[in-house]
Amino acid sequence: MGLGCVVMSWRTVIRNTDWQDNIPLSIASARDNLRSAKACYWAGITLVNAAPQPWMEEFGEKLLERAATLYPEYGESYWELAKYWGRKQEFVKSVELLAKATTTGYQLDAARGLITWTLNLVNGEWRNVDLAFAIHLPEGWQVPGR
Repeated sequence: MGLGCVVMSWRTVIRNTDWQDNIPLSIASARDNLRSAKACYWAGITLVNAAPQPWMEEFGEKLLERAATLYPEYGESYWELAKYWGRKQEFVKSVELLAKATTTGYQLDAARGLITWTLNLVNGEWRNVDLAFAIHLPEGWQVPGR
């Protein structure tokens, strides 16, 4: 009994260092919950947005990729990855991930730069929806191979 209390007390002391701020908590949460898309997503966005060291930021990117793999229907993981790559000036990766982050059923008019969705309405329902989405790219930017 006494040995059990000592072991659990030691585990509590170690775990308390994880709670000092969001960075160690993110790393510990991901370490302990690698099969949880929710834990990987939270840890990933924390690390890509606030990591003080490059390896932590890269680890956050890997966690967001893992979250997207575990739960691909949840577009927020792709959205956060798209923002991450956009900040890194990797616009091709960013745009590809934005396409995954959107809901299915969209039509792309690349010439005009418009994305449209069909909205299914209940009989007799009427709605006016305006959606605007713009991506500003550096001058001279091109899609490779086009």
